[in-house]
Amino acid sequence: MNDGLSAPDETQRKSWGVTVIGIGLIVILIVAFLPNWFDNGDEGSSVAQMQIEKVILSWVSQDSGRGPLVVPGQREIKATTLAPSKRRQYDSSPLPCLDMGPESQLSLTVQPDHTDASLRLAVGFDREDYEGTVEGSVRFTVRSGDTVLFHVTKPYGRSVPMDEQVWTRAPLLPLKGLDTLTLSTERVTGDGPAHAAFAQLEVLHTVDRPRTRASQAQPNIIFLVIDTLRTDRLACYGLEKPTSPHMDALATRGTRFDNGWATSPWTWPSTASLLTGLSPAEHGLLSYEACYLAQEFETLPERLQEAGWTTAAFSANPLVHPDKDFDQGFESFETYNWARGATLAADVNQWIDRVAEYRFFAYVHLTDPHQYEPDERFQHLIEGEFRGARDGAELRRLFGERLQGKESDPGPIQALAQHAISIYDATVAESDAAIGAIAEHIAELGLTERTLFVLTSDHGEEFLDHGMLYHGNQLHRELLAVPLILAGPGVPEGKVITERAENRFLFDTIVTRWVDPESSIEGTDLLNPSALSAAATRPLFSTTSLGIVQEPGQDFSPNRNMHAVRTQTDLLIWAPPAAAARPGREPLPEAHWYFDLKSDPDAQSPIPLDPGSPQSQRAASLQDSIARWLAHGLTRQPALLGGGSSTREALDAMGYTK
Repeated sequence: MNDGLSAPDETQRKSWGVTVIGIGLIVILIVAFLPNWFDNGDEGSSVAQMQIEKVILSWVSQDSGRGPLVVPGQREIKATTLAPSKRRQYDSSPLPCLDMGPESQLSLTVQPDHTDASLRLAVGFDREDYEGTVEGSVRFTVRSGDTVLFHVTKPYGRSVPMDEQVWTRAPLLPLKGLDTLTLSTERVTGDGPAHAAFAQLEVLHTVDRPRTRASQAQPNIIFLVIDTLRTDRLACYGLEKPTSPHMDALATRGTRFDNGWATSPWTWPSTASLLTGLSPAEHGLLSYEACYLAQEFETLPERLQEAGWTTAAFSANPLVHPDKDFDQGFESFETYNWARGATLAADVNQWIDRVAEYRFFAYVHLTDPHQYEPDERFQHLIEGEFRGARDGAELRRLFGERLQGKESDPGPIQALAQHAISIYDATVAESDAAIGAIAEHIAELGLTERTLFVLTSDHGEEFLDHGMLYHGNQLHRELLAVPLILAGPGVPEGKVITERAENRFLFDTIVTRWVDPESSIEGTDLLNPSALSAAATRPLFSTTSLGIVQEPGQDFSPNRNMHAVRTQTDLLIWAPPAAAARPGREPLPEAHWYFDLKSDPDAQSPIPLDPGSPQSQRAASLQDSIARWLAHGLTRQPALLGGGSSTREALDAMGYTK
């Protein structure tokens, strides 16, 4: 494991930050990994820090901030977002880029302010260029004057193997002594492609920040995210089953929020909210088409780096990955493909051993409850026979039949869903054991009094609570209500808070309580009773792009944009109009589900919205509030985020953004 503290090789030597083109090419300041940080035990050692220095190229902009750059005699060059593939196991995620279909050439004035500045970039095609019948290849070149700094020839078309339908990342290109760069695309063979992109285009520089030691006023921070964790499957939240002794212990010596909420029922939007403190409407990470965390936003680890924390991330969820820019502010970012909690805990503890002398921040993303594959040590919690992968396969088959309207008897899926809950409980216990291993190691090192533990989840899980399974597809409590626990210096011991609390406010709470008490940050401190009470009276918004709409007697429509607003008395879930789910089908009309939470707190019985009725008028008012929330969020999003396009189109069509 590269913990970022041992001497790295040249490909690992610098922990570079990521920028987006946004409205232009951005110069970034970021520190190099220094291999001797911990050799001298010196208080003057350095910590990595990233800053955006300046924008050196602005694009011709239209309404949305996306406009073509017209170069006489060649194709339009457009700042946009492209992805070589939807296959998440490869380096093919959507990235901000210049779409420069061949034959195109563009000269940029760089003039970096620092002699050690370098350019980072990637080149590639859009997935439609791999799906089409046209075969060929394109040469991508970066030069300065007559000097070629980088060139590569890439093939496109259906014959390209899946594992080659990826971004090709150039080595870092030193910019010392250079004033201009010329980017060009040249068709080598074939008549295509439709797209040829230079992505990222980041100018990087290194700076140093002093590394500091932990104290009770500014403690170490262990930020624990247990993926797919429902609140009601923990003993400290009322479950009469020993799934969570170590999480219960944190709740006992800290503060437990009994009404914690995530912003979205799936990982990307919710995790982005945890790291930025923003709602999904604001940060724009809404869908597979915009799954990168934009550099325009300050993240919690960036804020902590600036204040002297040593930072690292350990993510077992492959969606939370440096390829998607989730590494902003982290000196090291360890990724795992659904590894068990014990694996992460061991690596976290090894890293803590290396950095214990200094104040540190560890983001730990555990995924045991996501996988339904508990280790043998925890299978005693399963009721009935555990058949391993066969249980999951059978559950998916039955759920597919339900979605397709082929279910003749609900009994089998209901029985298997109950069995799945006990399997899930065993995986919760597995993550709990990993948390216990980390907490015990902190205690062994004598750091408990100087370490803040933060525990939450990105979303919950459904077991037919509202007729569905898994997560992402609805906006009900079981998918959005999540554990929220803080324990450590400055946190009231044994306190239970019942006010509604959004876990994205952890950003505000940590910054104002432990990083910069004089901060002018606009947000909600979860430990400030008056601030939390005020926030709890405001509407609670949530969103997903993976919604499933299924009306009685109809086939389901998947991957719908779906938004919700929850007040203290009612709930509206709204699916805006959408394009046809399948070729040859009609466009999908909007759908609404309105619930009176006073008489129906579990939102099981939607109220019919008869035209002119008080309920219909109230639902219309709530829909307006959702639309205003989305429209305001669009004003905060970077121009190149593609995930907001369908939302913008829907709001435009209904007149909300005119």
